[in-house]
Parts: sequence; C-alpha cells; structure tokens
Amino acid sequence: MTESDARPARAARVTIGDVARAAGVRPSTVSKALNGGRGSADVRARVERAAADLGYRPNEQARALRRSRSRSLGLLIPDLANPVYLPLLRGAERAARDRGYVVLVADGQRSDAAESAALDRFFDQGVDGLLLAGPVPSGSLARFVDNGVPVAPPPSDRAQAWERAESRATREMARRLVELGHRHVTFVAPPRPKGPQGHAYRRGRLGVLSTVLGEAGAELAVRGVDPALGFDGCLAALDDVVRDTPSTALVCGDHLTVPPLLAALARAGRRLPDDVTLVAYGDSDWARAYRPPVSVVGADTYAVGEALAVALLAALEGDEGDALDAREEPSIRYVERGTTGPPPG
Repeated sequence: MTESDARPARAARVTIGDVARAAGVRPSTVSKALNGGRGSADVRARVERAAADLGYRPNEQARALRRSRSRSLGLLIPDLANPVYLPLLRGAERAARDRGYVVLVADGQRSDAAESAALDRFFDQGVDGLLLAGPVPSGSLARFVDNGVPVAPPPSDRAQAWERAESRATREMARRLVELGHRHVTFVAPPRPKGPQGHAYRRGRLGVLSTVLGEAGAELAVRGVDPALGFDGCLAALDDVVRDTPSTALVCGDHLTVPPLLAALARAGRRLPDDVTLVAYGDSDWARAYRPPVSVVGADTYAVGEALAVALLAALEGDEGDALDAREEPSIRYVERGTTGPPPG
C-alpha cells in the first residue's frame, strides 16, 4: 500500500446550498441568517442548526470579496440576436433601475463555453444577483449558490410552471390547426435545449403537438434546422424543407428561424396563408409588423423580465411581499394572426 493509498479521502466541502436544502430555505436566506443575523428567529435557528449538523464552514475569502454591495445584477441572455429577449431585457432593466440597480448583460451566443465564461465574469465582478433568460450548463451556478448569491428564476419549479403554460397554448394552437382542416404539419425544430429544459421542450411542444394531431388522424413531421447557421445557412436548409414537404402548415420552434423560413417560402412562391399556414414560437415587434402578421405562441416577455428582476431584488432586500411564486404560471398564449388559414383547396 502506498502512502497515497493510506491517506484518508478528503471529505467534500459542505456548501451553503447543502445548508439551504437541510434547512428548507433558499441559499440567500442562509447567507442572510449566518452573515447578519437577519430573518425570523425560527428561520435563523433552523439555519444555524443545519449548519452545525453538517459542519458548515464558510469560505472566508469568498465572503470577504462579496461583503460589499455592487448595486448590480447580471443578466445572461442565451442569444442576443433573438428579438424575443429584447422586451425581457427592458422589463428587467426597468425594475432594477427603479430600485437603484444597474443590469449587466452578457450574450450566451448559444454556446456552453460562452455562457460559463459570462457567469464567471459576473461572479468576479461581484454582481449582487443573477437573472437567467434560459437554461445554463450544469454546475455553472455552483459559485453563486455556495456564496448565497440569489438566482432568478428558481430553476425547477419555475421551469415546470413555464412548461404547463406553454403546453396549454400549444394544445390550443394544435386544435385550431385541426379545426381549420390541416392534416399534414411540419415542425421546424432547432437543436434540443440542454438538460431538463430539453425534456420540457419535448413534452410541452413536440409532445403536445404530436398528441393532438395524432388524435385527429393528422401527420406530424419534424425537420431540424440550427439558427447558429445564420440567415444564409438556415435559408439553404429551409429551401429543402419548403420544396419537399407536403405539409399545409409549418410550426417554427425558434423565432430566429422565422425570417429565413419566410424568405424560403417567398422563393418557392408559396403565399401566406393561401398556400401554407405558419405559426412561430416567440413574439416580437417585427412579427406583428410583418404582412401578413405572424401567428405565434408567445409570452409577455417584458412582464417576465420585470417579474424576475422584482423577485430577485426582493430576495436581496428581504422583502417577502415581492417574492416570486415559482409555481405561478407565466402568461403564454396562442395568438392567431394573418399567417393562419385553412389549407388550400
């Protein structure tokens, strides 16, 4: 047996997240209770008992770095090229500005590496809280959680609430397509999102769409296209989709692919909605201004951004009245506009 074999294994460091789970509270609540004695007597007692039972020892170096407030929030956007996120950014910025905070924005560029680097920069810059406009790489939030930096939205419950709301809107859209007489539908699908978000995507969009159409005896085809290809790359891929598909309705799963899809339809001489119906996920000013206006399954993203920022600041300031109920479902609706109609003939 070597010396290294005889050496006992080093125990994993207990984190503030471990204490939060044991006490049944948020990591930010643990930070407040241990660092300033804030919170109710019952909560402080639960936190202190959990910390003692687990043998929690704070990272003094990290605590020293984060002791002062920067009055700033970090906002990570999955892709700034997507116009869906602009209202969310404005809503979050408005809520933060009203409370004396500035929002620092990072573009994830649809890249795990870019998102992880952006999160590292936010932490090193000492942001007081973190806003996420989409899923992030697994484990990339550990430094924030361990040091009691609040994150919005709360990942699990909020994702489930979003899935339920999107499923209802998708069901309404699919039933409307069936009602109009569509029996061949193509879902133009971007790459599946990361982690649990990908499973929700399958259930809340493709799953619901497939179920409703299947019950009506309609066919659903799925054609992949990656928005990362850019306009010209997507246009080339979508030329094939438009030329080869017998579908009378197209459902676009990403707002970034709608412009090249519209261009491909125009090049093929297919008119909306006379020759083909189009529905897109996500909404924007240009989708409403396009002629005919584009039908969408979309949320009020300004309200979403504002609510997330208000909830994050409530966690920072200890204002439970403004705390976001993670189970509250966002307002996601099917909005029928000029690109939806009955199939030709």
